[in-house]
Amino acid sequence: MSPRKRQTGYVLFTALIVILVLSVLTTTVLTLVLNDSMQLNRTEARLEAHYRALSGVEVARAILEKDSTKNLRGIFGGRISDSEGAVFEFLQPFDLGEYWGEDTQVVRDAVIGAIQSEQTEIAFAILSSDDDSEVKIVSYGNRNSVLESIVLNLAFTGGGYEFPIFDMAVFSDSYIGLGGSARIEGRAGTNSVTPGAVDLYGGGVMVTDTIYVGVDGDVHVNPSPDPDAHWIAVEYPDAVVTRSGIWNNTWLNSHPIQNLDQYREYVLPEFPDAPPSISFPSFPDFPGGLPDVGNLSVGGNKSATVSESAEYGSISVGGSAELIFNLSGRDLSIRASSLNISGSGKISVIGPGTLNMYVDGNVSISGNGITSQNSGRFNLYVNGSFNSSGNNNVELANLYTKGLTDLGNSGQMTIENLYVDSNQGFSTSGNGTLRISSEFLVKASSASFSSGIVDFMNGSRQEFQIANTMSLTGNAVVNGISNGVINCASLNVGQGHINLAEEGDLEVYASTGFNMGGSSTLNNGGDRESVRVDYAGTNNLDLTGNIRYTGVLNILQADADLGGSGEIDGLVISGGPNVNLHGNPLAKVIAIYAPNSTVNMVGSATVRGAIVADRFVAGGSSKVVFESETEELFPPGTIGLGDEEGQEDTEFWSR
Repeated sequence: MSPRKRQTGYVLFTALIVILVLSVLTTTVLTLVLNDSMQLNRTEARLEAHYRALSGVEVARAILEKDSTKNLRGIFGGRISDSEGAVFEFLQPFDLGEYWGEDTQVVRDAVIGAIQSEQTEIAFAILSSDDDSEVKIVSYGNRNSVLESIVLNLAFTGGGYEFPIFDMAVFSDSYIGLGGSARIEGRAGTNSVTPGAVDLYGGGVMVTDTIYVGVDGDVHVNPSPDPDAHWIAVEYPDAVVTRSGIWNNTWLNSHPIQNLDQYREYVLPEFPDAPPSISFPSFPDFPGGLPDVGNLSVGGNKSATVSESAEYGSISVGGSAELIFNLSGRDLSIRASSLNISGSGKISVIGPGTLNMYVDGNVSISGNGITSQNSGRFNLYVNGSFNSSGNNNVELANLYTKGLTDLGNSGQMTIENLYVDSNQGFSTSGNGTLRISSEFLVKASSASFSSGIVDFMNGSRQEFQIANTMSLTGNAVVNGISNGVINCASLNVGQGHINLAEEGDLEVYASTGFNMGGSSTLNNGGDRESVRVDYAGTNNLDLTGNIRYTGVLNILQADADLGGSGEIDGLVISGGPNVNLHGNPLAKVIAIYAPNSTVNMVGSATVRGAIVADRFVAGGSSKVVFESETEELFPPGTIGLGDEEGQEDTEFWSR
């Protein structure tokens, strides 16, 4: 063979080997790519199936939250989509305790069977122990026949409410009486099986929805017309619902009357203790050993400058004089027996630096007040009384007083932190504005806000500890409460307004009295859960006039009178004997929870929401209008009763 032919054969052989190698490599790469793609698809399918199983758990928990009947135990199947939301069918019911003692695999197999036979994306089972204190959710997600599971075990403690609270317009334990033209627009119910416990004695009364009577109570109406002779009355002496005659309230002839599924026992929450005493920052020790320079008096048109620390007798500024404290970047300590600014006199604090003034006696400020310049700060500590008046401006970093404190002013007083730790009175007056930008802590024998504006500017803390009465009169306005506590014997909002900062809250504890009058407002238009008034006294709670109150009102033992043309928007909890509603006091959504009380409605009183009482009596043209949002707005937690289904105590997840 010639060299050329041998060379050609060698090249051909080499080419065949290269092609073979490339073919093997290509096959290997394709196999790897396909394997990776299949693995990726399986991973994606498992992940989506997992999230579908997790969604099933959340749907199951939502069902548990809404299921007051305990009937929704079993297997559900369905899907979740953006267009339709959650769409599920109840495929197989379980009894309480069914499958609970068996191996979970039995339930797993049942759920898998449901997800395969129904070709659903999600299927889950809800099963519970015999007493329903423990619940298990077994959920499966399906994606392209790939199944993933999640098991959630729940145990519940506390609560104890096996029924809703505000699901009826009126629920009364023992008696419902309607006279005149009184109306209940919604469902009404009672635990009682006593004949006549639902007494419809007014010719114009109406209950627009189902009437529920006690378990095993007679559901007839006494008297009722004979079915064959409507003009003849048939007596049902055991009937819970009664009327004065067959010609009265003929709507009752075909009105639905049913038995309750179970006895409802509503209890009052534990009444809270008074808030703890205010914790004040330490009142400073007054400095000793300072140079004693005697009295300092500046009058006429003169001015005087102080630039060194010293101890004075009295300091007085009058006429048109000016007393200047020039700090020059330093902190000065000034001690005095008293401080008085009068006439058109004024004090100027020129920074940078801080002036700490310690006054053993009393302070009186009028004139042109106190101003700070160039980042100067003025801390004033007063061991006696403090009084401001006139049309002046006062600027202080910290004011700390131990005696009678009267912040009367027609100008503007600006203070970062105000501390009053006294057994004497605290008051504001005049038409000016008091601005507190940080802390406001006042302990006093009494507190009076008479006209003017107090602005807490959404500061960090506002606390009152008042031994006797705290009052608002003269259209006084308190604004900007962010973290407020009022602990007093009596709160009297005779004519004034209390407003919260956005997302602020206020706790009021009144031990002997609480009332509002005139056109006063407390948190008008604010969040219902932002204000809570706990009233522990025995004197009648009186909310009259054109008042506006938004919040929770918790009454330990007193009668409550709500009247005039006022509006209450929120929750009333009462442990007192009577809640009396007259006039048109309740125009917004309200829930009245008074399970041991008699709720009386007269005149044109209107409740939009729901009422729970021991006895309910309505007359005149009064009415209760059930609002469907009431139960959602006022869950058991707002009353202090814990969650409706009890509180979730333990939660154990597995797969």
